[in-house]
Amino acid sequence: QRWSDDRTAATTTPLLIVHGEDDESLPSELSVGLVRALCAAGVVVEYRAVPDAGHDAVLAASAADSARWLADRLTGDAAPTSCGEA
Repeated sequence: QRWSDDRTAATTTPLLIVHGEDDESLPSELSVGLVRALCAAGVVVEYRAVPDAGHDAVLAASAADSARWLADRLTGDAAPTSCGEA
């Protein structure tokens, strides 16, 4: 699927996108495509592939790391970006 500009240009908030490497429900290509479209629209995005995590397990597997990412944003730390890497 291709992401359209009207869905990607709607935010200026930094985003963290996580994807389980063992996800059999959603191909990683869709997440990578979304990251690329968001980056092209000027959104700051960090993409993290989570090893050994499937579609349902990725939330638990990335929870602590995601909480740290959010806490860093709330304390004013600049958001890292994966733009240019995805």
